Amino acid sequence: MFFGLYAGPLTRFARGWLSPQDAEEVVDDVLLEAAASAEEYDPSRTQHSGLSVWLLVRCRSRAIDRIRRSRRHGQASTTLEQGEHASEAATLVGSDDPQREVEARWELRAFWASLSEKEREVVALHHFYGLPYDAIALRMHVRLSTIHEYAKRARAKLKKRV
Repeated sequence: MFFGLYAGPLTRFARGWLSPQDAEEVVDDVLLEAAASAEEYDPSRTQHSGLSVWLLVRCRSRAIDRIRRSRRHGQASTTLEQGEHASEAATLVGSDDPQREVEARWELRAFWASLSEKEREVVALHHFYGLPYDAIALRMHVRLSTIHEYAKRARAKLKKRV
């Protein structure tokens, strides 16, 4: 339910900033990060805006980070640089429904529990601590390709829930 509720609207929002491929990757990252931090989500800190806005803010932040990284590396311009704006952000469902938010948090916990210990470690180190995959490989004493495989598996599990 959680992934089905939020993946589509978040992707539409991110596409206002990024290419379709980058938008999908950003949304995957946001949902993985949300799953990893479900225990930390505090509805009282979002001042009645709920889980939808919390996810939207995270998505916006990740999109901006992606744009900055692209600029630094001299990659192709994003849709934002081409004059499009994300002001017509997709409305996320469930923002006023506390029951849906509770169910979404339970689904996040279930997703997090479905990951192997190594997959959770990679997701946490990459999304919480901002470590690049090569640093994670060094820290976990495995090859970079192994880290990519753990991340790929985590994303695949996320996509199965969408």
